[in-house]
Amino acid sequence: MNSVAWDKFGGQICGKIASYSIQQGIVVESTDAEKVRTLSQTAPSAFVAQGMVFTGGQVEYFYSKLADLKLDMMQEAAKNAKDRADRITSATGGKAGGIRTATMGVFQVSAVNSMDVSDSGVYDTSAFEKKVTAIVRGTFALE
Repeated sequence: MNSVAWDKFGGQICGKIASYSIQQGIVVESTDAEKVRTLSQTAPSAFVAQGMVFTGGQVEYFYSKLADLKLDMMQEAAKNAKDRADRITSATGGKAGGIRTATMGVFQVSAVNSMDVSDSGVYDTSAFEKKVTAIVRGTFALE
């Protein structure tokens, strides 16, 4: 894309191009998230130092090992559900027995200090540091 030149009276100067404009998208995929973050912070100044205008977009960070975490997190969430059931029933003089039903809820992947939650799950790609929360719903027998 180019822009045309104008004279002092606002008329177009035919045949003279004032500047050129190109646009190029950049996608960087890496397992080294720290390098990507550093690049996203330093690249704009490198372009500007060469006299170019740089407009950056939103950097997105994905956690690529979420599938590996799910089983361990579900196990920990189930233990936590049993601990909660034990505390609730002991406060009323009862005792929680074995688990009757268990269902996996959604995973919430959010910024570390975020309070964002959703019944369909959250996946915040703008945050570099993430907090992952697993939900397990359990029904326990009463003894």
